[in-house]
Amino acid sequence: MKLIADCGSTTTKWAMVGDSGAIVERFTSPGMNASLLSPDDLHTTLLCSLPSSRRAQEIDTVHFYAAGCRTGAQRATIADALGAVYPKARIYVDGDLIAAARALCGHNEGIACIMGTGSNCCLYSPDNGGRIVRSISPLGYVLGDEGSGSAIGRRLVADALRGILPDDLCQAVMEFAGTDATGIIEHIYRRHDANRFLASFARLASDHIDRPEIEAIVDGCFDAFIERNLMLLPGYDTLPIGFCGSIAANFTPRLEAALDRHGLKASDIVASPMHGLIQYHACRQK
Repeated sequence: MKLIADCGSTTTKWAMVGDSGAIVERFTSPGMNASLLSPDDLHTTLLCSLPSSRRAQEIDTVHFYAAGCRTGAQRATIADALGAVYPKARIYVDGDLIAAARALCGHNEGIACIMGTGSNCCLYSPDNGGRIVRSISPLGYVLGDEGSGSAIGRRLVADALRGILPDDLCQAVMEFAGTDATGIIEHIYRRHDANRFLASFARLASDHIDRPEIEAIVDGCFDAFIERNLMLLPGYDTLPIGFCGSIAANFTPRLEAALDRHGLKASDIVASPMHGLIQYHACRQK
């Protein structure tokens, strides 16, 4: 059997797939971002989240796609942890961007975008087993990640702490955080999960998307993603553009409106790349 994992910053989704492509089992575990963890922490976090008792001896191939996985050292660390749990398996580790591209574009040229806890986009070619021709550096939740949950949360929290939002929305932000302004700032600047903490506020934004202040925040974040990421890729105005991730799926009407403002249209918007990955790997030998 093949084991396919889509590891995001918040959640890892797994699927065991038989030779015919039929799904044998699905399950989830905590997510992680490889770029935010030291090698030791990355190894420990992955080992703690792996369900070692789940038919490990039956797995002959593992395809693990991880957020923030960009270097050979990170891939080697992840492969080492996976190998300890699935000793008989061939293990392939790639980043979440190639996962999105393979899921959204399959065996065709196109542009793939991620809008989840973080954001990213690339120009994809199906040649040589599927490869990224060009990508735009996401720069992380501090300098970039436009259009992501962390970007929406960052703007929402900042506007609340500065009193820019109406009083009731400021109060809603504080109640959602479950702490005061000092606690929010300390969490953001002193804890390693600041990106996930900020992204959690996207749920609050979704609950209040009918408010013009929230709509403006989301629209601004999506415009920034299009202008500072998507439109930097060659072919953005001629090739199919697919989106995956919780933010793209939960805010689809606002995303489609932002694309329309720039004369663009999405070819596909999905919450998770898993279905596309299963289809992609079902027709490949490895």
